[in-house]
This record gives sequence, structure tokens and C-alpha cells, in this order.
Amino acid sequence: MKTLRFYVALLTVALVFIAARVLTQTPAPTDSSVLLAEAIALLAEDKPQDALAVIDGISATDAAYNVAQSYKALCLYALGDKKGFWKTLDPKPVRDAIPAAIKEDVWVKQMDAFLQFGKFESLTRKLNEFAEGYPASARMAQVEQYQLAGLFEKGRKVARDAFRSTEDERFDAHWRVAQTNLQQFVQAAARFSDYTALPGRSLQDDVWVARLLLGEEAALLAEVTDKAGQEQLTLLRLELAVDLERESVDANLERLEEFLSAFPEPAERERVEKAAAILHFRKGRQLALSGEAEQAREYFAAQRALEDQDVAMLEDRLYSLMLEADFKTLAALTTAVTASSSPGELEWMEGKLFDAFGAISQARTNEAVVVLDDVIGTAATFKDDKAQDRLLLNAVKWQIHLALASGDRTKAETLARWVQHSDCPKHYKFPFLKDHLSLLAEGPLEGGVR
Repeated sequence: MKTLRFYVALLTVALVFIAARVLTQTPAPTDSSVLLAEAIALLAEDKPQDALAVIDGISATDAAYNVAQSYKALCLYALGDKKGFWKTLDPKPVRDAIPAAIKEDVWVKQMDAFLQFGKFESLTRKLNEFAEGYPASARMAQVEQYQLAGLFEKGRKVARDAFRSTEDERFDAHWRVAQTNLQQFVQAAARFSDYTALPGRSLQDDVWVARLLLGEEAALLAEVTDKAGQEQLTLLRLELAVDLERESVDANLERLEEFLSAFPEPAERERVEKAAAILHFRKGRQLALSGEAEQAREYFAAQRALEDQDVAMLEDRLYSLMLEADFKTLAALTTAVTASSSPGELEWMEGKLFDAFGAISQARTNEAVVVLDDVIGTAATFKDDKAQDRLLLNAVKWQIHLALASGDRTKAETLARWVQHSDCPKHYKFPFLKDHLSLLAEGPLEGGVR
């Protein structure tokens, strides 16, 4: 909810820009300052889409451009595009041009975006800047809760990295960082009753998850005695096991059965069904890859009966159909998915990739090459989006494989070097480069992606 103070700040800045144009007697209707004042007024009227359209009319060569970008960021935030918000503010000239009247609000919104997208170093830096710049801010309680949630999210993320590490040294290094953040979080959380400034989050759930990760399961089970609390704690433990112990499929299925036996009518049925769908898919995949097709089909059928029809579950559904070699159903689903989504979107990329995988599985490699070219060419670049970047890199890997199989080493080298010189996230790029060293000879990169 926007505060009266925020609206007053926007209107004040708008009046300043309008007054500046009157005093300098430059009334041209397309003047960037006039456009900016109009956009600010529209944003103050809670019309971010209209304001955004006006701001997009301000050229990058205009004097007001960098200031306008800070308001464009606020428009994107108001429209729910938090990633677009923080990316718009990323260039230093834009950050330096944020008007003082709205800087406090912009900084708080940046913390919200950094928390949502796991930009923990940026979040910490902004927290420190805010504490120094606005020590008496009325929003300090909200800022402290961003700091608290940041400790938890970083601790959980690094704990996940530790559990998925196959090297003891990497596990130990990650776990030390995770443990420190989780311990600091639990200690700091004692000062709060809940996340009053962060709707949709439960401080109790976060504390329980942190303590489960820290090995305090027995103590928690002894402390939580009411039926509703026991159900929630047991569900959190199940979800944590599904997330961290990905290879322990049978053990996690047993945990699921124990949960359903203890709580046959769960309050959070959708969460339970999602966990069950994930586990049935993993067991089906395990059996299918072991050649036990009939048993795999039973688990895949159970998976599809349970799962939601949302994007998060789409990839598992497509993969299960491919593992079953049900190419007719796979083709129908990929066609429907790509037709109902825009090129470049996550669903479109998933549909296209599995369209290509289905073609490869049926030895229709020429069709697969065309589809993969479409994915790579449409995406064009890595976008700092975990799901989309992973799919784009998979498309490149398979295109390299097909190029080498057809004897087109030049195309394979061009693709490998494109990734090498791209903004591909480091945790994806480094393993890719290691696997494709033979294709990375020195020399100028020519010919783009294709």
C-alpha cells in the first residue's frame, strides 16, 4: 500500500519539473521534462501503465533520461514486475539520478526485490546504505524485517548448495556459511512476533525450518504439542526433505505416507499434493531410466493425477511423457503450450525444448535443429533468470551435440564461444566451459549464435 507521504513526494517532484519548464519558457509539448512531469503525475494518480507509456517516449539522449528511468522502475514495481524494477535501476547513472524526494521509497522497494530474487549481497549493501542514510526512518521496522528474512533465505539457499554438493570440502564450506546465517536468523527472530511488513510470510515457519536445518528436529517435535502445529511442522519437514534430499526418493515417499497416515485430511492439501507429485515423478524417472517401464508408468500416472496445471509442474509432466515414449501425447501438449504462451516465455521455452527432445528421440534430428535454433534465437541472451537460463543452456548443449554428430564443428565452436562470452550465470557457465574445453580455441567470435 502506498503512503500519503509517497504520493505527496511524487506530486512535489512533478510540480518542480513543471515549474522549471515555465521559468525557462520552453513549452514544447515533447520536451523531456514536460513528459517526465506528466508521467510523475500519472504515477501519483496510480496509473503506472499510462505513466510507463509516457516515460518510454523519453529518449536516452535526453537530459531527463536517467531521472525518468527511476520513475520507470517505480512504474514496473507498481505493475508487479520486480525484476524489471531492479534491473532498470542497475546502471549507476540511473541510481545516481534518483530524486531525493523518492529515494527512501525506492531503496525500500529495492530491498523487497533483492530479497525476492535472492540477491543477498545487494540486499546487505542496500540495508547498510539505508541505515546510514535514513537512521530515523519511519520504515526502519520494515527494513529490519527484510534483513531478518534475508538471513533466513541466504541460510536456506547455502544449505541447499551444501546438501547438493558431492565434495566434502565444498559441503563444509557451504555449511559453515549456512549455519552462521541460520543461527543469526533464529537469534534475531526472537525479537519479532511475525513478519508484520512482509505479507505472505510466516516467521514461525521460517524459524521452524531454520531449526530443522540446524538439527533441532527432536527438540521441535517435543515443543510443538498442538495438532495444527504438529501438522505444519511435519509438512515443513517433508518439504525440506523433498528439496534437499533429492536422491532419497524411497525415504521421502515413506515420509509422505507417514504424513498422510497421521494427517489424512491435511489443511494444506495443495502443498501436500505438490510434494507427492514431485516424489512420484522422481520415482517414475528412476524406474524408467532403470528399464522398469511398467512400474514407472504407475508412478507417472499418479504424478499426473496429483499435480497442478501450473508452470512449476509443467517440465516434470513433459519429461514423464518423453520417458514413457508417449510421443503423440507429448506433441499435443507441447503444441498447446507453445500456442498459449509468448515466444521467449518460460512455458514457451519448455514446450519448444521438449518438442525438440521428442524429435531427437524419434531420430528426426533436422526438425530438432530447427526448433533448437528457434529457442536460442528467440531467447537471444541470458536473462539472470534461473529457470529460463537453464533451459537456454540446455538448448545450446543439445544443439552443440547435434552439430558435432552431423560434422558441423564450426557451429559447435560458435555456440560454445557464444556462451563463453555471454552473461550466462557463473554457476551454469563454469561447468559448461569445463565440459566443452575442446571447442573453445582462441580467436574472434564471428557469426553470432547461429
